[in-house]
Amino acid sequence: MKTISSILLFCLFCISCAVLYKTPVPLRADYFQEGRRADRDTLFVFLPGHLSSPQDFVREHFIEMLGRYHPRIDSVAVDAGLGYYIKRMLPERLLSDVIEPARRAGYKKIWLIGISMGGSGALWYAKEHPGTIQGALLLSPFLGDKPVIDEIDAAGGLKKWSPALPLRAGDYQRGQWLWLKRYINAPDRLPVLAIGFGDSDRYVKANRLLADILPENRVFRAPGGHDWSTWRLTYEEFLSSGLVR
Repeated sequence: MKTISSILLFCLFCISCAVLYKTPVPLRADYFQEGRRADRDTLFVFLPGHLSSPQDFVREHFIEMLGRYHPRIDSVAVDAGLGYYIKRMLPERLLSDVIEPARRAGYKKIWLIGISMGGSGALWYAKEHPGTIQGALLLSPFLGDKPVIDEIDAAGGLKKWSPALPLRAGDYQRGQWLWLKRYINAPDRLPVLAIGFGDSDRYVKANRLLADILPENRVFRAPGGHDWSTWRLTYEEFLSSGLVR
C-alpha cells in the first residue's frame, strides 16, 4: 500500500508540474486592437507575472488606460508562464511568435511592458535581442537573489560594482547586471529602459539600484508594495510621461 501511495503521489506531482510549467508552441497571445490602420505603427507587448494571465491586463485596466492615453497604439498580452523561464525558452519564443510577426505586420516601435516575473522577462529579452524593440517598462522586476543585490549595494551601486571575471558558468544574474552597466556609458545604443516600483515593494532594493543609473524621467515610483494598485499608478505615470510618442 505504501508503494502504491508513493507512486500515486509521484504521478500527481508530475501532473501538477506539467500543468504549472506548460510551454505551448507557439506562445499564446491575446491581441487588443480594432484592426490595422495606416497611422498605427506602435505595439505594446504585455508580459504577466507569475500566476497571472493575459486577461489580468484587461481586468486591471491596463488596456483601457493605454487606449485613453494613446488611442493609436495597439497591444498584445502573451501567456508566458513560469515554464518558459525555467526551460529558458522565453526570448526565442517571444521573438519568433510575437515580435517578428509584429514587425512584418508593419509595427516599427515595439514596447515590452512586464510585471514582476514579466519585468524580468522583458529585461531578459532586451538583453538577448536589443535591436528588435523600442523599449521596455519593468514594473517591480526580480533582478537577482539577495547575495547578488547585497554585493552590488555594498560596492556603492552599479556604477562602482565590478564582479570578479570571468563569471562562473551559469551566473546569469551577474551577467545581466554587467549588461545593465552599458546604460551608464552608452544608453543610446540600447532600447529605452524604464522602471516602476513601490516604495515598500519586496524588490525595492534591487529596483533602486537599477533606477539609480537611469534618467529621472524613466523612473516611476509610487507608495505601495508588490501589487496591482501600485503597478497601475506607475504604469499610468509612464503613459503620461512622454516617453512613448
